[in-house]
Amino acid sequence: MLQQDTLRLLQWDRLLIEVAQGCETQAGMRTCGQLAPMDSVYEAQYLLTETREALYLETQLATGISMGGVRDIYEWIRQTQTGVVLRGIELLEIASTLQAARRIRRTIEDHEGDQLPQVQDLISTIRTCPELEHAITQILDETGAVLDRASPLLAQARSQQKILKDRVQRSLQKLVQKNPTWFQEQILTERGGRFVVLVKINYKDRVPGIVHDTSASGQTLYIEPLGVIEDHNGLRQWERTESDEVERVLRDLSAQVATEALALEHLVSVLAQLDSGLARARYALKIDAIEPEFVPEELY
Repeated sequence: MLQQDTLRLLQWDRLLIEVAQGCETQAGMRTCGQLAPMDSVYEAQYLLTETREALYLETQLATGISMGGVRDIYEWIRQTQTGVVLRGIELLEIASTLQAARRIRRTIEDHEGDQLPQVQDLISTIRTCPELEHAITQILDETGAVLDRASPLLAQARSQQKILKDRVQRSLQKLVQKNPTWFQEQILTERGGRFVVLVKINYKDRVPGIVHDTSASGQTLYIEPLGVIEDHNGLRQWERTESDEVERVLRDLSAQVATEALALEHLVSVLAQLDSGLARARYALKIDAIEPEFVPEELY
């Protein structure tokens, strides 16, 4: 291993930064940043072969190899192993990475010929966990929100909320339209997640209920009429049910990620290695590099 002062003279760190600019993923950039001169001819030859095959992928395959869809998911994997419940958007990043890995593996494995033996051996070691990807994409929408179909109870909770909200709004609108002089404005608003009407202070006794707020002038009260309190309470209960059920669904998905942690970590490592190899190939093209040839005791 070369001494650190020699590496500084060679501006090794600067070289790694330039090479890493060709990466498409954060994990690939980290892998590039950890590169060091090899201790043996075997190790050096392995990386050279990897770079040569990556150069073939970059220049000879019609479709090329893109890391599009690969996300930096290592932290999410690690967190699930400590019992953390991931957010929907984080789970989607895992599904996106699995989908991209399957596409990349298929592109490499489908190539006929003997130009990619090392990369094909490498990519064949990953497992893309299709069951996990399917579970995530079937339960979450494109924003990471949990879909109704995730569970019957969740669908019921959301349906009941809509029914109760509509009933409360209809009841309050009817009250406002029937007695317009009692109200400051002919609109509904919310206070503390509950619908209220804007009652003029002189008519507060005409609208019995819970006062949630007062206007800055003191002339308007934000009142939740007694007639909608029961429906509001029911609405709150269904909101809690929804929240609990969403949490349960995300916890279950996170537990599935934790179960596949070793496979996922290996997949991330392989993709990072491949991305690093492609970056080295792109840098070689950029500087018109020539592959060295190793012979006993000498380097040409």
